[in-house]
Amino acid sequence: MKKTSLLRLILKSVFGAILLAFLMGVIILSLVLEPSIRLHGFSNLNSSKLEAKRINTVYLDSKGEEIFSSRNFRYAFLDDVPHDVKNAFIAIEDKRFYEHDGIDKTSVLRALYQNMKKNSYSQGGSTISQQLIKNTHLTGEKKLKRKLDEARLSVALERKYSKEEILEIYLNALYFAPGIYGAGTASRAFFGKEIDEINLSEGALLASIINNPSRYNPYFNLDNALKRRDLVLGQMKKQGFINESNYIEAKNFEIEIKNISSIHSHYLNYVRHNAAKILKISESDVARRGVIVKTNLRQDIQFDNFKSFEDNIFENDTVYKVIIICNLTGDIVNVFSNSKRNITNLKRQPGSTLKPVLCYAPAIERKIALPITPIKDSPMTFGEYKPRNYRGQYEGWTTVKESLANSSNIVAVRLLEMVGVNSAKKYAKAAGVNFAQSDNSLVIALGGLRYGNTLTEIAGSYLPFANDGKFISPCVIESIKTHDGKYLYKREKTEKQVFSPSTAFLMREMLFECAKNGTAKKLNEFDEVGAKTGTVGSQLGNTDAYSIAFNPNFTIAVHLGGYEWNDTRNITGGGVATEMVREILRILTPLVTNEFETPDSIVQKSIDMREHTKNHKIVFANDKTPIRNRGYAYFVA
Repeated sequence: MKKTSLLRLILKSVFGAILLAFLMGVIILSLVLEPSIRLHGFSNLNSSKLEAKRINTVYLDSKGEEIFSSRNFRYAFLDDVPHDVKNAFIAIEDKRFYEHDGIDKTSVLRALYQNMKKNSYSQGGSTISQQLIKNTHLTGEKKLKRKLDEARLSVALERKYSKEEILEIYLNALYFAPGIYGAGTASRAFFGKEIDEINLSEGALLASIINNPSRYNPYFNLDNALKRRDLVLGQMKKQGFINESNYIEAKNFEIEIKNISSIHSHYLNYVRHNAAKILKISESDVARRGVIVKTNLRQDIQFDNFKSFEDNIFENDTVYKVIIICNLTGDIVNVFSNSKRNITNLKRQPGSTLKPVLCYAPAIERKIALPITPIKDSPMTFGEYKPRNYRGQYEGWTTVKESLANSSNIVAVRLLEMVGVNSAKKYAKAAGVNFAQSDNSLVIALGGLRYGNTLTEIAGSYLPFANDGKFISPCVIESIKTHDGKYLYKREKTEKQVFSPSTAFLMREMLFECAKNGTAKKLNEFDEVGAKTGTVGSQLGNTDAYSIAFNPNFTIAVHLGGYEWNDTRNITGGGVATEMVREILRILTPLVTNEFETPDSIVQKSIDMREHTKNHKIVFANDKTPIRNRGYAYFVA
């Protein structure tokens, strides 16, 4: 009996201690979760992070016309959201939304049980309020302290805002796909409709995406999205939001994904990137800033015919990007691509595209060479560096002009060595080309850069050749202002004289030859078009192909490749890349209004071609030089 009494006493004491600990835990947890009690290390509710601007950001083209884009943020007022659409989100994400105070205790207990079983914090039992707090206030780490912070803020959210306000904020903060935030934006992006025009089935599809925007993106994974939509519809029926008839009709509705991303989506990606840097905010926040962004896009230049051309020439996995710049202003008037990713800042090895600005133009500017200068194109060693020409082809004695047309690697390296790497880089940097600190060897003559360049940098480096030696930094944004007219940014155009007008003229003449008879000869139908191609690869195959061209008004740059640096494919700069430039030039040529002019500093003189060919010397012709031996070349007076 004594042992039994002692055991009962012990059990009673243990049970009492456990109960006391439990009660103390509940009290402590209640204090921790009470947002009105300030605790060190815990966050406070920040209304500015919740309340999206109800005025949409607007993008205008060069003429002030609005640029339509499915990704332009579209604020959705709750009164405009159909009841079925609201209920779809509630049914799948938070069925007790109208009952809890920010924390669904039933779901929390269930999640806690699952977490204890798995010894992790993977289950959260998140309410709509908690999701909203997590997406706007906290990081995605799965730690107990962050979950407690989330719960505190969720309670504070529910005390400050009504359920309808919370739901409206939530619907406008959701992420659906790259560049697509908010249910109003997603409705336009996926269905081409305003939010008040979509039906039950479409609303259920939107609600299905947010669980895993990558897995359920209807652009790329429509089957997955439809299966998830059916799950949403099933939950709506189970919870009494819809009846059997509604369920069957919505499930059988054939959803049409418009994929109406603007043909200018890549241009707007570029605009958002630059606007974010100017305004010092994230790219996703640009859409919610509620500003008017005046761009340099020219919507009057139509590339509809080019679309049918591109469909017939690419391997399935070949990605292209095109940029078109106005020579005189530096305005980027168009950017387009077939990429499914945002490749605004994609850097690739530039190959031979840097030869004009890095090797040839500096040599002419420094009076080291002229287009007519004889130069040897044969295998050479530069210290330990042994460059080779493409396919091991060498011209022997040639001219600087012909070596550029044929894209000789040997001559490019020789000229860079003559100018000096540091001196040559100064010219290229002044023309907008960026280098890493380690890019200090002759390898850069052939585009061997540590990080590579963006297509904008490469295209911009040709502007001085088309613009009398002047460089203007390529730009997509003219101004940013508020809807009440206050300017937040206004572009200031500055010109930089990188090369003399005479050097620009001589470079044009050489690049004209490249377009007529050189690696870009597929452009020989055009007059006054200069061009240069570039191919990057190895013995395993080619990874990148470029074609850069300009006429008196525009500079066009095309890049072909893959997403990864080592993706190889059957591409060359003089092949499909130049064919693309040709198609674009056919569209742009009728718009050309300018002409190239010859500077007063350029003179044409007669030379003795026999001396030039036989002895590789530039000797001016005189009265005794036979007419048959006379030729003409440009010189700087």
